[in-house]
Amino acid sequence: MIPKYFNARKLTFLFVTFAVISSCSEPIPAEVENLLTLSGDNKSELLKPIQYFKKQKDSDKLKAYYYMLQNLEDKYSLQGDEIDNYDAIFKVFGKYIQKKKFVYKSSPVIKAKWDSLVNKYGTPTADELNIVKDYQVLKGDDLIKNINYAFKSYKTRWSKNLSFEEFCEYLLPYKLLNEKPEPWQQQTYLMHKPIFDKYKNLNTLNLVDSANSALEKIYDTNHILWEYPFDMSFSNMILAKRGTCKQIVAQTARIFRANGVPVGIDYTPQWGDRPNSHFWNTVVLENGKNVSFDAVTVPFGGVERFHYRLAKVFRMTFKRQTLLLPRDTNEVPAALLDDRRKDVTKTYVKAYSFKIPVTNPINNTHKFTSAVICSYAKAGWRAQDWGEVSGNNASFKDIGSNLAYIVMFYLNDEYIPASDPFILSKNGSIHFLSPKKTATLDMKVTRKNPSWPVNKKNMETSIGAKFQVSNKADFSDAITLDSIVNMPSKFEEIKFKLSKKFRYVRMIGPMKKNAVIAELEFFTKNEVGLESKLEGRVIGYPEVTKDAGSPYSNAFDNDPATFFMGGKKTFGWAGLSLKEPSVITKVRYAPRSDTNFILVGDLYELFIWKYGSWMSLGKQKAPNQFLIFKKVPSNGLYLLHNHTRGNEERIFTYEHDEQIWW
Repeated sequence: MIPKYFNARKLTFLFVTFAVISSCSEPIPAEVENLLTLSGDNKSELLKPIQYFKKQKDSDKLKAYYYMLQNLEDKYSLQGDEIDNYDAIFKVFGKYIQKKKFVYKSSPVIKAKWDSLVNKYGTPTADELNIVKDYQVLKGDDLIKNINYAFKSYKTRWSKNLSFEEFCEYLLPYKLLNEKPEPWQQQTYLMHKPIFDKYKNLNTLNLVDSANSALEKIYDTNHILWEYPFDMSFSNMILAKRGTCKQIVAQTARIFRANGVPVGIDYTPQWGDRPNSHFWNTVVLENGKNVSFDAVTVPFGGVERFHYRLAKVFRMTFKRQTLLLPRDTNEVPAALLDDRRKDVTKTYVKAYSFKIPVTNPINNTHKFTSAVICSYAKAGWRAQDWGEVSGNNASFKDIGSNLAYIVMFYLNDEYIPASDPFILSKNGSIHFLSPKKTATLDMKVTRKNPSWPVNKKNMETSIGAKFQVSNKADFSDAITLDSIVNMPSKFEEIKFKLSKKFRYVRMIGPMKKNAVIAELEFFTKNEVGLESKLEGRVIGYPEVTKDAGSPYSNAFDNDPATFFMGGKKTFGWAGLSLKEPSVITKVRYAPRSDTNFILVGDLYELFIWKYGSWMSLGKQKAPNQFLIFKKVPSNGLYLLHNHTRGNEERIFTYEHDEQIWW
């Protein structure tokens, strides 16, 4: 019986107090005990937070710490001289940042430093590194600080609506990837505090939009770091402020989490229509919905701006997920069995579940119970997901549409074709690509790889450039012959009808806009009408620094893969001081591009997928900026390879006299 002097509020207080004391005095969960046993000599460090939070009678923090330990077993970092040797590259970035110098994505200075490290230590690989389990090295005091800080962040206006499970996923984790564990929250918070103070009154979406734009001025990707195969430590990221897409996304999540904003990481292991992976961020709004955005990118946005097609999308998780496993795990690549991710494909694209007829390989006694669905990667097919085999069919779930796939069996790191390639259309219908022997076509091909949006953007930078001639070195008497009005997509030429001779020729860009050109050639004709390319001393403006790597001499190096870019603050130009005055009859030029158009003189080979492999349909040395292949089997999947240069190439079908890329 409750005494009269106990009111309801006091009774609630007693019940809550009893619950806290009870939970703090309960025995350690079995999973945590197992982890503590594994930790060996480091057990005393992992026990410190348990003892501390029990003493504080803080059951919520104790519960959060147990959550952390229960998901700690496979957390690790790579450590050893192999990583330490390459720390020098981050110090080079750090010097640039300290001096407030712009770091070009393809800086020759950075590349030279990287090459010197590779020459000294060899190409970095993980083969000789030590796998250090986090539970062997984590310090108790750091873990206490991590949890205390995470709960402090839990009280911000942007995270107060999170469930405990969401809190444990978006604010609690002590690290994002497989980097070396380091305390990072307090330092990250202080470094970026001015940004978040400025936008502290905004709702979550507007805050993330504004802060992400501000971060774009601080962090960036760098091409050289794609050759650094390890997850960057927090210390190196702070020093360099440059990384791969994945590393920048992780740093963006750290920054937002340190300020109490629930930001995670979504990714695709491989685009469906190009070979690369991609990582981006996702934020939980007040209403519980996730919104995606590209890290440190302006304008703000995510999936709605993606130019590439998604086959599968996953959300990284700290918690280990319960997965349906294949009956034989050897039949599925290990990467597809990652239990630190959730499949969120259907929240991004129109995805379908379906069955595909499969044929078991001849002369193979292995009875497959699983198969993988693959899209085309850089040098072959790569698995996107796996499915169960029942009878003569393989079943797949939530696969992105408007893409080309093939089903294969996988065993001992070998892919074995189990179906013809097929197109999964936008409406979910499936069309198999089986070449028809009796129906052929004449094919005109103009590229070996699609022109991605970034390539088109680069080609557009030549628009507005003018071609001029002069008889004075300072071009004070310059005559404009023509200009680039439309986006060039390959080598282009403009013919002139001139009678007067000129000593100087050039391409000049618009005022206060970079002049950009990859190749520039001027021609004349002799007395009998034979055309020849003019030679002379290369001249231009401005003198581009070594860091930029795009001097005006690149416009005359006979390499369309290099380019001149300069003059944004004034104007830029690249030209020739001819050996003698000449009549200019033609200019031939190429824009900055990926050079995947047909290059005259290069050797190409066309392939068709047939009988489970690529079969040649013939080679051609390109006489023009297009190729004609006659009597090609229709309804096929094709691939064009350049034997002379380059490595980018993409599968395509041929419909209505046009290459359709997949």
